[in-house]
Amino acid sequence: MARYFIEVAYKGFHYHGWQRQKNAVGIQNLIEDALSRVFKTEIQVKGASRTDAGAHAYQNFAHFDWDDEIPPKPIFRLNYLLPHDVVVKGLYRVPDEAHARFSALLRTYVYRVHLKRNPFLEELSYYYPIPGTLDISLMNRAATLLLNYNDYTAFARSDPQTYSMKCYITYARWFYNKARQQLVFIIEGNRFLRGMVRGLVGTMLRVGRGLMPIEEFEHVLRTGHKERVDFSPPGHGLYLKRLKYPFRFVWERWT
Repeated sequence: MARYFIEVAYKGFHYHGWQRQKNAVGIQNLIEDALSRVFKTEIQVKGASRTDAGAHAYQNFAHFDWDDEIPPKPIFRLNYLLPHDVVVKGLYRVPDEAHARFSALLRTYVYRVHLKRNPFLEELSYYYPIPGTLDISLMNRAATLLLNYNDYTAFARSDPQTYSMKCYITYARWFYNKARQQLVFIIEGNRFLRGMVRGLVGTMLRVGRGLMPIEEFEHVLRTGHKERVDFSPPGHGLYLKRLKYPFRFVWERWT
């Protein structure tokens, strides 16, 4: 039985996250249905990252096993079956021990915020109107603190599938475009907990508004107390940007 990675990208506003759903549509439902039709048998995949409801992905991966020849033009045929806001970017033969989720070394997420009302960003960014200004330097001080801690209990939504609250963050920074009144938060780490990026974004926005001292933000990080964490930022501002796998994966690519 050979193992394959499928690389996908999607605009997630109209979907209930990555995870397969019984009473709603997740991206996994769409990918499995399309694969099953092209391969003419039931195919189930295991995803790399379970993105939130409404969240997007520039790049996400899933794996499945297959013991026959790959059908001709699989990517073209899969994309023909998928809706316009979901696309297959690649199909790769990988080592049998490769796992889309557990073999990933790093994940990079982006969260987008716009401070000025813009109808063209409504499904793609978090509209966050505020009186006054945000202290971006203070928000970046908070972001830098994330590299000093690895227990993110305070910023995790309850999830029975979570086996550990430890995450190792390697990069976190806010960028501000004054002319466009837009904010972008970029964070990279080995793994992320359910709701973690949205909780960090909401709480750091409170720091930037002066509603939470930087010392209190660090206290929340250190103690794991959730009471002051703001999970309100919506999923449609969140993007899975990139996953990094070991270089020993030498991939064959189909078109």
